[in-house]
Amino acid sequence: MNSTTATTLASVMGPLSILSMIAILVGSSQFVTPYYWHPVLMTFGYVVMMSHGVLTATRAVMLPAGEQRLQLLKKHMLIQIFANLSVIGGLVAIYQNKELKGKQHFSTPHAKFGLFTMGISFYSPLMGIFGFRFLGLTSYLSDTIVTKVKSAHRVTGSLTVIAGIMTAAYGVYLHLTGYAQYLLLITLAGAAATHAYVAVVKNQIQMLP
Repeated sequence: MNSTTATTLASVMGPLSILSMIAILVGSSQFVTPYYWHPVLMTFGYVVMMSHGVLTATRAVMLPAGEQRLQLLKKHMLIQIFANLSVIGGLVAIYQNKELKGKQHFSTPHAKFGLFTMGISFYSPLMGIFGFRFLGLTSYLSDTIVTKVKSAHRVTGSLTVIAGIMTAAYGVYLHLTGYAQYLLLITLAGAAATHAYVAVVKNQIQMLP
């Protein structure tokens, strides 16, 4: 599989993931509870927005320095900002739901893995802020540090998306039954695997110093 084919497959995963999110909405009978918003916002943030954002950045870093590259990186930044806001909303929703039901927080495997995913979700953009020359913060760092920061941002960014998709897949697996369960699980797992191939194997690792 070449990079073009893999990128096309990854792009197809976006609409499939949106269909997965719609299926979650349709399958939910708690349309007005905080719990309802947790899978909606998490799926939108991790599976739809972050995947698109990382693929946008991947296209950008393969271009020479110039206006087209800069515009793609700006687009990547904005997409990831909205993605993280969606993820924060998903966290608030499930936290509020636990409070309303008097349940313990972060007690299940899904919640613990989700907490890990949230951690790298905020670490990665922090590295991105210090590594994006357009924002001006790189002037306070040496070129060696900037290179390491950019590499850390690329690796943790891809790891965040993969972990987010797999966390979502596990959550879906726990709450759906029958063929819908396995269909959504395969879709989300396929999105993670394809993203890993495109962003990590084909493009990201070869850009590490």
